[in-house]
Amino acid sequence: MWYLINIIPVSNIFIPLNAYIAENWIQLPAIGIFLAVSSAAVYASERRTGVAPLKMVCRMALPAVILLAVVYSHLTISRNEEYRDPIIFYERALKYEPGASKLYNNLGREVEDRLGDTDKAGSLYKKAIEASPANVNALNNLANIYSASGRFDEAIRLFNKGLEVDKDNVTLLNNLGVAYIRKGDKNSALYNWRRSVELNPDQPQINGYIKRDE
Repeated sequence: MWYLINIIPVSNIFIPLNAYIAENWIQLPAIGIFLAVSSAAVYASERRTGVAPLKMVCRMALPAVILLAVVYSHLTISRNEEYRDPIIFYERALKYEPGASKLYNNLGREVEDRLGDTDKAGSLYKKAIEASPANVNALNNLANIYSASGRFDEAIRLFNKGLEVDKDNVTLLNNLGVAYIRKGDKNSALYNWRRSVELNPDQPQINGYIKRDE
């Protein structure tokens, strides 16, 4: 019962969550499993020997608790090191979930923003798109790299691919306009910026671009 009461809220059955399962979600429910197993062991021992094993367990309890505290403290410290560095965290997570598009994209962002390595970031965005061709964020991120490096046609193709998935995405429209203006196509840039401000008028920077280039 303990297991069920604590696992149901994170099971994605009644409340949709942002992942199918996460390791920290199982920790509290797992107490129910340990209680059930230990209770079954005590019951089986009493039936077999006719002697309650609790006295022996009590003698072993303190050394066991000390040992477990040392072991789990070490594991906790090691795990916290991973959480402290997002790059390490995402790289480790990908070992267990190698097809996770979102993880590839997030790792790419960290590599690009923190390390400035656009080549590695670009390869990670490509893996994200391979895993999920409809990953709009990865399409946008890879297109921005292409746009900044002068590969305008490739950038425009990716922005438009993202817009096929989410036609009202103002970020894609804005960045598509930037790619067009860099290419020298002012009319196409203005067209996409105007579409963007129709969806969200409160964009001072984009409104400034439109006034500048009209």
